[in-house]
Amino acid sequence: MRKTVVIHNKGIQNSMKSYHDGKCGSRMLFGIAELQNAFGAEVYNLNSIKQTTWNILTKRCDIVFVQDFLPKFYLPFFLLKLLTLGRKKFLILMHAHPYGKGKVLSEVKWYKKFLLNIWCKGIDKALFFDPVSLEETVGSGALSLEHCQMVHWGEDLDYIKQLPPPVPGDYWVSSGKERRDFKLVNELKELLSEDKFKYIGPEYSHEECQILTLKSKGVIVTPKEDGLTYCCGITNIVEAIAMGKPVICVRNEHYPFDIEKEGCGFYVDCHDTQKILEIVDMIDKDDDLYNSLSQNAARLSRQYNMNIFGEELINIVESL
Repeated sequence: MRKTVVIHNKGIQNSMKSYHDGKCGSRMLFGIAELQNAFGAEVYNLNSIKQTTWNILTKRCDIVFVQDFLPKFYLPFFLLKLLTLGRKKFLILMHAHPYGKGKVLSEVKWYKKFLLNIWCKGIDKALFFDPVSLEETVGSGALSLEHCQMVHWGEDLDYIKQLPPPVPGDYWVSSGKERRDFKLVNELKELLSEDKFKYIGPEYSHEECQILTLKSKGVIVTPKEDGLTYCCGITNIVEAIAMGKPVICVRNEHYPFDIEKEGCGFYVDCHDTQKILEIVDMIDKDDDLYNSLSQNAARLSRQYNMNIFGEELINIVESL
């Protein structure tokens, strides 16, 4: 019997509409499109604790798939599982260790770690973007290794192929607002002309952001210190490499791959505006370097994309 998957996610309906209207790829749905195609998955918004619990307990499904760790919404369900009354499997996509984005593991209060570790016992499988968060979760005792798995999430390459072909423009772009170093961004604005650097803010639509990136020379990703405790900025990176764009990024050990070792970009330290300017100048003056970075970026995207992630997700669902 094929399993039905009920998916809970906060505010997913707008992204689903954009996907079905052809305005974005399945990357923004984090597996919903693939699960709907494979299992006819139903999708419900994450609402109040009461409504979420009611949906989980009353919908006919074998598996509940959620796309971020928000324990208060699932507490009643976790308690039922601990009492062996809840038989539905719980599959979760973890963006960081379970103690909170931006939290250094050693600084988490013992009682919070104790309570969250209890909640984690209700998880049947946790999927991680990066190996460091997985290791932190296992090392802290929240989950055993057998309940964790790395996945190769990335851009929807089929969607990217439908966009206008990328061209090596004259300017560099930066986007995103979650835990970003806006002081660094503003310094780049001041030191580089608008023809050389563009920050794509929230006033731009997703389609405008894509077009600006497609026509750019490359992408600059600027997480600040509290964004270095998880893979903050990975969305910008996987989109960039899928478009064959070189990446300049603040070094973050949580990324699932090393852009320097893969030959598709360069790391800088936090707040190191001067180093970014030097790398921009170096790439702008060396067409061979740019072409090599671009080709390596496209190659890397074939290892991290929604086709691979979708297959991994479907196999995990079938194994639960």
